[in-house]
Amino acid sequence: MDDYAELSSARMPGRLKWALAFAYIQVVANLGFGLLLGASITDVVSHGEELASPGLAYFAEYFSYIAAVAILIAAIVITTGHTWGRNLLVVFEVLAIINGVVTLIQGTTSAILGMVLAILVISTLFNPAVRSWFEYKTLQRNQV
Repeated sequence: MDDYAELSSARMPGRLKWALAFAYIQVVANLGFGLLLGASITDVVSHGEELASPGLAYFAEYFSYIAAVAILIAAIVITTGHTWGRNLLVVFEVLAIINGVVTLIQGTTSAILGMVLAILVISTLFNPAVRSWFEYKTLQRNQV
């Protein structure tokens, strides 16, 4: 590998940095959603009311926390160039797309933005320059 090619592969591609920035925003959004949902559940229960679907409400709250932690781990691992972090992030982006489709079917058009951003993140993770960077990082780790 010549010096220029090695240098360009050594730097994280800018588009990957943007994808990771969106992933960190998703972490904050998932934590916020989980906290708001938890507060809503507590408020309903403390007033002696029953939740329409308590199992689903608790599942959504806990899944939101799990998603936040998984996306955070994936984003951190991606910065070190490990491909399993990329795969983990893709799984949660696909789940975001599925959630967006369900939300869109229910009539909430704001879900389109989240779906578009998730698709952009996935396409970025498989962009040739980003894949080259992951390959370079793997080769670099294997040489040590």
